[in-house]
Amino acid sequence: MPPRPYPNVAVAPSAKLLFMTQTKLSVLRKELSVLLTHWLLRLSDYLLANGGLGRRFRANLLRSLGVQMGKNCKVGTGFYLHTLSEPLTVGEGTGFNCNVHLDATAPITIGNHCNIGFNTQFITANHTLISDYTRSRPAYPGGRITIEDFVWIGAGSTLLPGVTIGRGSVVAAGSLVTKDIPPNVLAMGRPAKVIKPLTQTEDNPAQAAGRAT
Repeated sequence: MPPRPYPNVAVAPSAKLLFMTQTKLSVLRKELSVLLTHWLLRLSDYLLANGGLGRRFRANLLRSLGVQMGKNCKVGTGFYLHTLSEPLTVGEGTGFNCNVHLDATAPITIGNHCNIGFNTQFITANHTLISDYTRSRPAYPGGRITIEDFVWIGAGSTLLPGVTIGRGSVVAAGSLVTKDIPPNVLAMGRPAKVIKPLTQTEDNPAQAAGRAT
């Protein structure tokens, strides 16, 4: 509960009850919003599959449900939002392939004209390391994820809490990103490490990586 603006003024039991009721209603509204988003996305997967129409429809659907998503975005089937407790912001012209999982326990920001490969995971939640041996470890926001403009995240990659991928960089398929990746580089591995800088004369980053897809 937030601190009282006037500590010496007693709060009536009815006011406390009203505050608790409003808090519970706010949580319930968020949970219902996530549930509605999930089922509408699954319905669009079934009716529209993974063609261009379906991808554009899912982007418009997310936008209409409150996700900050720019123009000309495309969203593949199996897109999953674990929670909407924190902002998800996506720039213009960004495309999500199939089965992308976003755990927005902390904010996730994805820039303009990014490519997000299939089966990628954005994980912003964390758990305590030490167990109290009475219950499962409680979860808490681990840190925001930021993807700058023109980034390509290869298929099957996992991004852990608190990382930033710099502008124009490529993360090769299957990578585990545990630390920030600077701009205009190719990174790969588990954990991901910078392999080399990318230049304008790069012929084919996918061939150069051998794994990016």
